[in-house]
Amino acid sequence: MADTSADFPTTIITSHINADFDALASSLAASKLYPGAQIVLPGSQERDLRDFLLLSSSYFINVRRLKDIDLDKVKLLIVVDTRQKSRIGPLASLLERPDVEVHVFDHHPPSSGDIKASKTFFRPVGANTTLMIRLLREKGLDISPDEATFLAVGIYEDTGSFTFSSTTSEDLEAAGWLLEKGADLKTISELLEHRFTPEHVKLLNDLLNTAATYTMAGIPVTMAKTSSPAYVEDFAVLAHELMDMEKLPVIFAMALMADQVLIVGRSRDERVDVGKVLKAIGGGGHPMAASATIKGLTLAEAEERLFTELHRQLGTEPKVKDIMSYPVLSVLPDITLSQVNDKLTRYGITVLPVVHEKKVLGLISRRTVEKAIYHGLSDLPVREYMTTDFEVIYPEDTLARVQELIVNRRQRFVPVVDKGR
Repeated sequence: MADTSADFPTTIITSHINADFDALASSLAASKLYPGAQIVLPGSQERDLRDFLLLSSSYFINVRRLKDIDLDKVKLLIVVDTRQKSRIGPLASLLERPDVEVHVFDHHPPSSGDIKASKTFFRPVGANTTLMIRLLREKGLDISPDEATFLAVGIYEDTGSFTFSSTTSEDLEAAGWLLEKGADLKTISELLEHRFTPEHVKLLNDLLNTAATYTMAGIPVTMAKTSSPAYVEDFAVLAHELMDMEKLPVIFAMALMADQVLIVGRSRDERVDVGKVLKAIGGGGHPMAASATIKGLTLAEAEERLFTELHRQLGTEPKVKDIMSYPVLSVLPDITLSQVNDKLTRYGITVLPVVHEKKVLGLISRRTVEKAIYHGLSDLPVREYMTTDFEVIYPEDTLARVQELIVNRRQRFVPVVDKGR
């Protein structure tokens, strides 16, 4: 540990993008270990955390803006609540400099893509704040009641108020010490209270309506999805809400927002490590709570990628029925190309089946629709431009059959039919 008797004016403390209360509480604790160090968050924060920073009298937490920091003068980088290089945004550039020392404080287990640090402090506890409190106590450093309250919020949030299976006795002991230091339970409760906006209600309703449960290796896994033309903050809260409402053991909630797909995973079954699953597709987190942000894929493509990874990790062979999107979005043969375009845009997809009386008559792609509209043909019926040359597959087919059609026929959208429908 660095000598806490000296100040660290060339030291910055940071955490992961989309910082939560555990991340900032850990940063606060780190600032006690490294007096004079400046807290700099690399990107956006969760809405509740940002509201706290804007509206509370948080005089004891001074978060600097990245643009106000002269990175050339930084000699020591402190990273808390993550050890993944990909999760600290622009500050990852400091890791390439040989003159910058790096200290990491994290409760996530080691994995590929970890920061190569000069010093790493790790404990397998439910909240990273718990690790930081252990170090504060070892150093005999005192904290104020306000600081104790905020540190407690970090622990309560990341352990689900001590209900997550990742919670340890050390988390409970740390929270007890904070109460002795004057942590205010009423304030903790108020800070962790989530307030839903109309956008949240709409998205939660979508998740409820699209939720489908699949059995993988004997484990019920629920998938739910939604979309929004603009980014809606705190989507993770909705995944947790859905899990509680429906008493789900495992949930993956997906949302297409703007130009990216956000996936939030929650698990109460130790056999499904959502952190490991989502790390494989570019995200990360804990065994019981994790997330990933994917660009360049449609919602259906992201869902397929997630299904494939789940089956790989659970040791099961996926079939078409396990990864297909259902219920299917479709269009009638007599609606206009303009109406088709509206639907393609709203749901962020590239192809739609044209269906009449539950039979697939053809496929219509975004590319075809956009060309037709460009030439002033938006009022023509879709049946005049749909393609009728396509293959279908069946629910019991394997993914090898799907890959064969995609590769050999270059058919990106493959309808799944059962008994001709």
